[in-house]
Amino acid sequence: MTDYLRVTGDRLQTPIRHYIHPSTGRRVTLIATMHFGDPAYFTGLRETIALLTAGGAAAHCEGSILLPCDAPEVTDAEHSAVAGLHRLHELEKQRFAALGLIGQIDGLGYPPHWQIRDLSYLDIIRRAGEPAVRDHITHRSKRRQRPYDRRERAKLLFQLTLGMRLLAASRTDPRPPRNAAALHPVLFGDRETLALDGFDGTDRDIVLIWGAKHLPGLHHGLTRRGLHTTATDQWRTITTLPPLGRAAWQALTSRRRPLEATR
Repeated sequence: MTDYLRVTGDRLQTPIRHYIHPSTGRRVTLIATMHFGDPAYFTGLRETIALLTAGGAAAHCEGSILLPCDAPEVTDAEHSAVAGLHRLHELEKQRFAALGLIGQIDGLGYPPHWQIRDLSYLDIIRRAGEPAVRDHITHRSKRRQRPYDRRERAKLLFQLTLGMRLLAASRTDPRPPRNAAALHPVLFGDRETLALDGFDGTDRDIVLIWGAKHLPGLHHGLTRRGLHTTATDQWRTITTLPPLGRAAWQALTSRRRPLEATR
């Protein structure tokens, strides 16, 4: 089973993990987030982060979409790829909204005192190459450009339920698709290095707010720096999932009717 996602009964959950350095006493709280969830999920995470920062910790977070891409030497192809990534983000928000869920950026709010330690979209494009990013946009957009009537919503809920249950039960992360081979090391390795550099660059306690799939890489980097976990993980509920059989039946039998934003 993965250590960054679990299903308990009908609850889909991600962990909060606490670390301490035995010599310096520095503490790190790793908030592993899902990029979608019920509003209550993000409200609870915001409250936890606020308590930690009120106690003196610095909040370091991911947030490629929030960083500027306004370098003067940007090419037309790069501009187009940046715009494509923004469109993909909006399509993803529509997909979440069809299930009554909200995205991480809107859910967490990203207060001004949070420090974004991440690559911008332009940085990602330049490291991975514009063709790789273009392939990624094309591949993922195909699955999202559709009207979410009742039938499509039922299919989407089944796909989410099946995908999350399989991911939570898997022993290893699934391999990236072939079209993402150049992009994957940038999205994970390069960005996680930046997050860990942020820890190295300060002597304050840190709250790391990153997508759940980054937990293995960040955990490895923190333990290599001498930090130890201090307690069992605290699990937060993202949303509830229907029984897989019921979700499959609804996907097979739903007719096209006006969309209802309830599960």
